[in-house]
Amino acid sequence: MLMPGTRILKINGYSADSIFIEFAKYHGAEREDFKFKMVSGIFDVYLWLHNINPPYEIICQSKSDQISSFKSEGRVLSFKSSEVIQPAPSFNNYSFEILPENIGYLNYRLMRNDKENPFSEFLKNTFSELKTKHAKGLIVDLRKNGGGNSDFGKELLKYITDKPFRTSAKKIWRSSTQYKKYMRKQIPWWAGWATYPPVIWIAGLFTDETGMFTASDGECIELIREEEIPGENPLRFNGRVCFLIGPGTFSAAVDLANAVGDYRLAELIGEETGGIPNSYGEVYNFVLPNTKIEGGISSAYFVRANGNEKNGHGVLPDIKVRQSAEDMARNYDTVLEAAKKWILK
Repeated sequence: MLMPGTRILKINGYSADSIFIEFAKYHGAEREDFKFKMVSGIFDVYLWLHNINPPYEIICQSKSDQISSFKSEGRVLSFKSSEVIQPAPSFNNYSFEILPENIGYLNYRLMRNDKENPFSEFLKNTFSELKTKHAKGLIVDLRKNGGGNSDFGKELLKYITDKPFRTSAKKIWRSSTQYKKYMRKQIPWWAGWATYPPVIWIAGLFTDETGMFTASDGECIELIREEEIPGENPLRFNGRVCFLIGPGTFSAAVDLANAVGDYRLAELIGEETGGIPNSYGEVYNFVLPNTKIEGGISSAYFVRANGNEKNGHGVLPDIKVRQSAEDMARNYDTVLEAAKKWILK
């Protein structure tokens, strides 16, 4: 393991900075921080793809500017090896625990429902425990949340606030024959009839989402988002709440953090999010007919919750805290510890 503060200069004779920047080009992202985070997760795969193979001769520079080198065996990859594309490590989409000093910690990793632990039931159990144990505060960790379904974020917010909010101001959606077919495939076969006239015209009286099916090819429909008013919730937590954000916070998780920040629903602690609220989404997935390579393209553009279309930043923290290399080396979570102190102050 490298000593804290050590900087890698070269790997097998290649400039570490140069190859890192080169690898980042292969990741689509709104901010460079998010690209670099994604590259870090499969760095050895990128090395292999660029014919930089183990053992690795690594030249580094210490905090005191001393130059040294060492060898690392790494892992051997090949097209025939199952190690090239490994299955993602299994983890729970969300989990909750009570930390020492009676602080609730909700680690929200992915905004998708878990059939074995439905999000609605998870929220009920989590906030029941917070109430029963008279927790001093709640920390919601979004630092490794790549997004998913933004509706789950709205459900969570209804447990921490009674203030009106929205996760985006509007959605500009582009219609096409291909996307309409794609959307119909996402609907159960027994409900597919509901996406055709005259049912779609009747449904349009109650929701503007149906405009996608009546719009002509290439037409963009603009959907204005109204603020949601949370109803009564006996389990609503009224203590101190903060959300942890950083470069790994992306997509729908950014929408959640954006609502928190723009409406001042809780404190945001950490670093600027990897994704930005004014961004593209609603991905249309497809397979190229000859190569069978999978691809995806956005069909919609979302405007941040406060309606400011000119803001090109990610969601910014109220309290900026960056994980230092020294703390990372000793397995000390700088951001989480700062959040605990904020809860208890």
